[in-house]
Amino acid sequence: MNTNCIIIDDDPISAKIIEKHIQQTPNLTLTKVLTNGVDALKYFKQAKDPIDLVFLDVEMPKLDGLSLIESLEVKPPFIITTVQKKYSYDAVEWKASDVLSKPVCYKGFLKAIGRFNGFQSQITTNELIEQTSIFVKSKRVWKKVELNDILYIKANNTFISIYTLTDRYHINTSMKGFLDQIKSPHFIRVHRSFIINITNIKEIEHDLISIGDKTIPISKSHMPEVLATLTFIKWSIKTK
Repeated sequence: MNTNCIIIDDDPISAKIIEKHIQQTPNLTLTKVLTNGVDALKYFKQAKDPIDLVFLDVEMPKLDGLSLIESLEVKPPFIITTVQKKYSYDAVEWKASDVLSKPVCYKGFLKAIGRFNGFQSQITTNELIEQTSIFVKSKRVWKKVELNDILYIKANNTFISIYTLTDRYHINTSMKGFLDQIKSPHFIRVHRSFIINITNIKEIEHDLISIGDKTIPISKSHMPEVLATLTFIKWSIKTK
């Protein structure tokens, strides 16, 4: 399978080295070279061809590489290319496929491509398995949270808050970003500000959902999804 690659790097020498590596590697195609984060952001919004893999420099003027990725609602797979070893420790947090030190040697490049291919295969496998938990960062620790324990998610200005019976976690993503990553049919959006876990609903009255100790509104635009997802059985008591 062919992989469409783009390079985002303000260092022309570094970009040229990676371009050469891509050209001599089977199943890799270079579709674009960008020299700064601002132009890259415009390209992501307008790109017609699929972007399968990004070789991303971190330290660039105006808009650095990690801020660029953070600003994207749909984040493409990417490999960090940098002269700073400190970014190796951030790879997990930013979900980078790999980190390559500049100048990028071909041997290291091939290893990173191998890990990327393995990572993509694992994603495909995981998509066939219903997700039961996620890991969220609390201070400097990644904490496991069972999806069954999540009551609801609330949108804030630039982040979302995940509520369980005992804890609350703030995550720097959007509501859509959360739903795109969660592979579970139990989470639905009922309002522009709320996602709920339907397994933890206590009761529904008109356009209000009781879940935990919280009452959450159902908006008109999201009511059809609620009605389609949940099963409602009308019943009555016959009296003589």
